[in-house]
Amino acid sequence: MNKKPTQEAIDLYDALTNKGIKCVLEHPSDGHKHIDIRLIEAKIDIEVDGDEHFTEPTRIESDVKRRYWSSREGFVTIHIPNHIVNQKLDKVADAIFQVAMTRKGLLNQQNKI
Repeated sequence: MNKKPTQEAIDLYDALTNKGIKCVLEHPSDGHKHIDIRLIEAKIDIEVDGDEHFTEPTRIESDVKRRYWSSREGFVTIHIPNHIVNQKLDKVADAIFQVAMTRKGLLNQQNKI
């Protein structure tokens, strides 16, 4: 299930790694899906999606199923439209960085209990 990443996914991946976030581009996951960008330490999957993911019922249903498999692994999924990445890359990367740091801290606290 090899898939070439979109330019938007590459741009966001680069912006996140430049901020020091450890992430994987086009993570193969569990065979049910691939993940555009996986932030392993923060347990966040990021899908950078075209309009069809928000307008076509079959794509929406497919995404629901994919989120299910990610959640079984303890990951949350964030869907970001391509045009938002294109228009506001720095703001998106900053927001994800903040969320990732918060989640990473919370997950570390839970592991200590």
